[in-house]
Amino acid sequence: MTFKGAVRFAVLVAFAAVSAGMAWADGSGVGDPTVLITAPKDADCVTDTCFTTNSFADPLIITPVGSSFVANFDYIGTATLDALFVEIVPTLPNTLYSCALVAVENPSFAGMCSEGVKDDNLILSVMCSPTASCSGLTTNEAVGLVVISPEPNGLLLLALGLSVAGFYCWKNRKAIKASRAG
Repeated sequence: MTFKGAVRFAVLVAFAAVSAGMAWADGSGVGDPTVLITAPKDADCVTDTCFTTNSFADPLIITPVGSSFVANFDYIGTATLDALFVEIVPTLPNTLYSCALVAVENPSFAGMCSEGVKDDNLILSVMCSPTASCSGLTTNEAVGLVVISPEPNGLLLLALGLSVAGFYCWKNRKAIKASRAG
């Protein structure tokens, strides 16, 4: 391999490594985690986490493990809960979380999720406004929370980039050998 070929290969390897890092936490919103909120769900305090209050200062806390999370939270408070706050701890830097309400027959909340920040962590909130066709969360109803993160593994992206770089160098070397032979 010539010096020029070695430099090209090194540049391609560096590009593949940078691309893998950028794809892992690109902040572009493409392939970033989505939080799905389903409410109401059937309550079961034996297997689910029960809560009595919920506010911006005291939200439900979800901790995605390996960029994913699935859980039900059962509301056992006495008053109707017209707003739900969910905090993602820790919120990954440079990652955009989208939020979606999963349609149910009699939804507890309506509209879109809004975002806030508390202690460098993202808080998602959904509301039931008086003009919307929603009921709020009443006692013994549950909230289902799912975090879906379709992000590819950074190591997988690096391997793909290196294989493309290797193929390019191999093809280029074959072309050089053919031109020298002819």
